Amino acid sequence: MMGHRLALSLVGALVLSACSSLNPFSSEGKLPALKPLSNPVKVSESWRARVDDAGVFVLQPAIGSGAVFATGKDGEVARIESGRTVWKTPLKTTVSGGVGSDDKLVVVGTPKGEVIALDAATGQVRWRTVIATLQAL
Repeated sequence: MMGHRLALSLVGALVLSACSSLNPFSSEGKLPALKPLSNPVKVSESWRARVDDAGVFVLQPAIGSGAVFATGKDGEVARIESGRTVWKTPLKTTVSGGVGSDDKLVVVGTPKGEVIALDAATGQVRWRTVIATLQAL
């Protein structure tokens, strides 16, 4: 029995030491510096819009139907076109899952496992459902 534990400990130590060589933040084996672009593309900002901050969540906007759909943790979902807010819908709940869209629906998730779908054209809530709870997991 003692031999099995020793063997498992050695295997574990070897695995962990091998993983350290895959660390992208390691100071060993630095990558070469990038060369400057020979023909960079110039870009400029066309417009800017603001929604609530994401807090501890990662919330990315969705693009579709010529619009940007965005939200912050406060749960106010917005449709923005060319910098102009077309609609804003307050969901009266915290949003923790980023916006997704298929050009017909805009969907967000909450920390309580709720999925909320809005009409992409009007911002009206089409449906809400709970897909998971902490007690079920």
